[in-house]
Amino acid sequence: AVFARAVKANYRYKCCISEITTSDFLIASHIVPWSSDEQNRLNPFNGLCLSSILDKAFDKGYIAFDDNYRLIISNEIGDDGALNNYLRQYNNSRIQTYGGSLPDINFIIWHRENIFKG
Repeated sequence: AVFARAVKANYRYKCCISEITTSDFLIASHIVPWSSDEQNRLNPFNGLCLSSILDKAFDKGYIAFDDNYRLIISNEIGDDGALNNYLRQYNNSRIQTYGGSLPDINFIIWHRENIFKG
């Protein structure tokens, strides 16, 4: 709960990509998973505020971010037209913090190298 509050507050309770603000659809997503880095489990710079579908796509490696914090999409999405259309509308979108702080670039790189299906 501490991590979720800190991450969501950093992004002003808004998805950093889709701008969704309905709290029932906002997830404080770990960039480096909880199970992979015990020391950064509560570090808010290891978090993104994402809508539930973007959170799932991020966790499963279908999306990641480049070194400029722009969203990239995996070529391994498959032939799900609806999912492709949904994610592609955000292709190359930059993480928005709405006045908060960007996540640590080292976590972004770790996710891209270890989770992203690129």
